[in-house]
Amino acid sequence: MNALSTVFGDCIKLWELYPPSTHNLNVFYRLQGQEMKFSRLARDLQDVTFAITTQGETLYMPSGWLHATPTVRGGVLLGVNWTRASDLKSVAEIFAREATNS
Repeated sequence: MNALSTVFGDCIKLWELYPPSTHNLNVFYRLQGQEMKFSRLARDLQDVTFAITTQGETLYMPSGWLHATPTVRGGVLLGVNWTRASDLKSVAEIFAREATNS
């Protein structure tokens, strides 16, 4: 699913974003259902992008991207998710992985 996330007020979010490559998804699903995944997986995931969002800024995240979103300063984060027909193959693959690993 695609996502838009907008920060309101004094909130500051740090985004750690990883593309949904086969390598990254395999690494991520190794620890399915466990907490604190990203702190244990960060060294094994590839092609990280970092972003910071502050008041009034919106982040677009393409379908399937893995992410962690630590809060630097509390506030409000409003997000919306959607899927387009062109995303159905990748979304189906992710759902299949979820079903297999649960």
